Amino acid sequence: MKFRLAVAALALTVTLALPSMAAIPRGDTYPISDILGDKKLASRLPEGIRFSFADQPAKVVTPLGEVSTMRKSGPKASRKKPDPKACARAMASGLIALGEQAKAKGANAVVGITSLYDGEVTASATTYRCERGLQLVGVHMIGQAAIVE
Repeated sequence: MKFRLAVAALALTVTLALPSMAAIPRGDTYPISDILGDKKLASRLPEGIRFSFADQPAKVVTPLGEVSTMRKSGPKASRKKPDPKACARAMASGLIALGEQAKAKGANAVVGITSLYDGEVTASATTYRCERGLQLVGVHMIGQAAIVE
């Protein structure tokens, strides 16, 4: 009898939780200035690499191909930090990855950086898109490695 009651309670809990769980993952936009203006996060970016978002002007001398990354901030970060801080950490990690890929190609910049969420491109010079889930936050970015003046 106790077993049946426990199973029924579990089934009811799962049934009630499923609709709310489906609604949790979402993408929000956050200011890029949160990363570039934060001395601690900005100091981690690769030296000698410039970052240009969306249609910000950049004098490209030589395009060197696409660079992309998807970075996530783990359960500890997304639970203990407010969403903007967890997203900023994922974004900083993504910029580091883009910068390292660009350096490996001999570039001094990553231009035209856009963020993606659920197949939708966010091309903005001032904001990026961050996906927030049950335990993780993530940022997916694409840009072009280039040599700029």
